[in-house]
Amino acid sequence: MVLMPAAGINAAITGSTAPATLPCVRTLRALDAAGRPVFQSVAVALADKDLAALPLHPLERGGARWERLEIAGPDATTTAVVRVIAIDATANLAVVEAPGLGTCDAGSAAPEPAAGSAIRVARDRVGYRPATIGGHVERVIALPGGRSVTLVRLLDDGGADPGLVFDAGGRFLGGTLPAPPAGQTALVAYSPWGGPDGAAPPAWGSSDLRSVLPPREAPSAAATDPGLVAQALLAAGPGAAERGLALLEEVVRHDGESAPLLVERGVLQFNSGRLASAIADFDRAAALDPASHVARFNLGIALGSSGRYADAAVALRGARDLNPTHARTRYQLALALKAARMADEARRECDSLDAIDPNLAGDLRATLGL
Repeated sequence: MVLMPAAGINAAITGSTAPATLPCVRTLRALDAAGRPVFQSVAVALADKDLAALPLHPLERGGARWERLEIAGPDATTTAVVRVIAIDATANLAVVEAPGLGTCDAGSAAPEPAAGSAIRVARDRVGYRPATIGGHVERVIALPGGRSVTLVRLLDDGGADPGLVFDAGGRFLGGTLPAPPAGQTALVAYSPWGGPDGAAPPAWGSSDLRSVLPPREAPSAAATDPGLVAQALLAAGPGAAERGLALLEEVVRHDGESAPLLVERGVLQFNSGRLASAIADFDRAAALDPASHVARFNLGIALGSSGRYADAAVALRGARDLNPTHARTRYQLALALKAARMADEARRECDSLDAIDPNLAGDLRATLGL
C-alpha cells in the first residue's frame, strides 16, 4: 500500500505551454544612490489607480542595497515608487503608489482556485527561462485564522522566487512565498491576497521607503505561518522531512492543531518512516474534521503499511463513504480487505470500481487474482 499525496490524486496539468503574456505585469527595478540597478523583479498594476503590488521578500534581503524603486511599463516608460501603501507579509506582498502607472482591471484580487485549476506565474526572466510559466494547483492547505497556503506545480523546474501568481484568466491571486534554500524548484506556494485594504498600515512617504522595507536577516514573509508552511512543503534534499516537521511544529505551537496541518505533518512523518507518528496525526486529523476524506484515506494507507489491515479497511471504508467516486480509495480499500482475508468484500469493491475507472479495476483484479 502506497501513501498518496496529501490531497489524493493530483489533477492533470491542462495544457503544455506557458501563456505568452500577462497584461498587468510590470518590471520592478531597485536602484542604488547613483541610479544603477541593484536587482530586478516583477510587479502587478492594480485596479486602483497608480497602485502596484510587488513581492516583499526581495526588498528585505540584506544584500540588496537599493535606495529607490521604479516600475517599468510595457512601453518601456518608468514610474517612480513614491510611497508604501500597505504590507501583507502573509501574502509576501507590498502595495506601493507609483503616480502615472494607471490602472489594470486584471490586477483585482481573484477568488481562490480549486485543486487542478490552471495557474499562471510571472517571474523575472533569467537567461532563456520564460518570464511567464503555466502550472496547476496541487492542493490548498487551510490554516488557523482563516489564511491558507496553495501549492502550485509549474510546467518547468525553474522556480518562481520571487514571483506573482494569476489564475487562468489573468486575474491576480498573490505573491509566491519564499522558498527554502535548495527547495523543490518545480513547486511554488502562495497565500491568497485579499486586496490593497486587507492589511493597510499608515502610508509612508517616498523619503522613508528604506525604513519601511529594511533589509532583514530572515525575510518577514518567511516568518509568517504561511511562510513556514510553504518552506515545509517545498523542502528537498537530505534532511528535508526533519526540516519540514520542525517548521510545521512551529506553526502548531503558534496556532494549535488543525486537520490540514496534521495531514501535512502526517505525510512528512510517513515519508520519513515514522509510521506510528503518521497514524497518530492522521487519526487526530480525522477526529478534528470528520468530513475530511484525505485524513481517513491517508490513515488507511498508513495503517495498512504497518500491517494493520483490518483497521486500514475501517478507515478506508470511511473515506469511501465520504467520497464514493474516488477511484484510488476503492482500490486501496480492496487491497486492505484482501489482506485482511475479506475476499468477498474486496471483490465487491473491485466490481464497484469498474463503473468508476475500468482500467484501474483491471489492474486491481490482476493484482489480487480476482
